Amino acid sequence: MWKGVDREYDKNLTYLKSIDLSSSKLSGEIPVEITTLEGLRSLNLSRNSLTGPITPKIGNLNLLDSLALSRKIPFNTKLQSVDAHEYAGNPKLCESPLPNKCLEAESPTTITRYEDNEDGIVTPEFFICAAIGFTVGFRGILGSLILNRSLRHAYLEFLNQTKDRLYVAMVLNIAKLQRWPTTRS
Repeated sequence: MWKGVDREYDKNLTYLKSIDLSSSKLSGEIPVEITTLEGLRSLNLSRNSLTGPITPKIGNLNLLDSLALSRKIPFNTKLQSVDAHEYAGNPKLCESPLPNKCLEAESPTTITRYEDNEDGIVTPEFFICAAIGFTVGFRGILGSLILNRSLRHAYLEFLNQTKDRLYVAMVLNIAKLQRWPTTRS
């Protein structure tokens, strides 16, 4: 299903963007054929009975944003070059680049690069850029008001007029409320 429409892919699997086979009662090893789907952005194989090693070829999926497998990060893949903070929210995830070592009896865990953020916009970099933008913008406005006398006077005049308008509106509304009959016969 893609955007509410059932689609069947038989030959052009390069258009396939997301696979969710979670809780599908799959067993055995992860099929290496999945690693040939170069356009894949999301792969969810969690909550299955998959066993065996995770193929290092899974690191060839260059567009992959979200990967839900089990508890272990595949060795010698691009997934190990990702900063450890990208795996936040996955307490049972183990192996490099994380300090945790895997235990055999752990349950499946999800690797999600954007922590449940579907469009990938809200990342740590987003917050850093927002803070820098706010600081630069605020200092730009404040600096302009301090350095430019005519702009400063125009701004203060605008604030005074706005204050006066709000005061007049408030007084008129209070007067209307006072004239409103409190009890009706």
